[in-house]
Amino acid sequence: MALRVERLPGLSGWPPAMLHENGNSWLSLPVASGHAEFSIRLPLTEYDVAALRADPARAWIIFGALHARLQSLGPRVGQSLAPEIAGAILPRILGAEDLGRLCTELRAEVPDFDNAIAQASDHGFHAP
Repeated sequence: MALRVERLPGLSGWPPAMLHENGNSWLSLPVASGHAEFSIRLPLTEYDVAALRADPARAWIIFGALHARLQSLGPRVGQSLAPEIAGAILPRILGAEDLGRLCTELRAEVPDFDNAIAQASDHGFHAP
């Protein structure tokens, strides 16, 4: 089966996308680190895919929570540690019932949270 890219509705700019192949799904996130740009693939369960389809804005929140962390590590280390770092944050974001409170917490943890989202989305998305 060929790789299928699913663009999440309502996202513009440099958006995260879901990738599907052979029954597996990933969230593909672009990351820029100085002069290097790379994408990471985060494994998704069926529940995760359903949560992102129901609320695509969560993809930008994931991007904001991970981008600065992975960018600061550089391409090699960022790519290798991405699954571990994302494994801790994905369930928290995809399972959150109060996105406003979650975003407030993420702003305290990730100083560049809002700026990363604004730039990547061409100022089209603002986290609650």
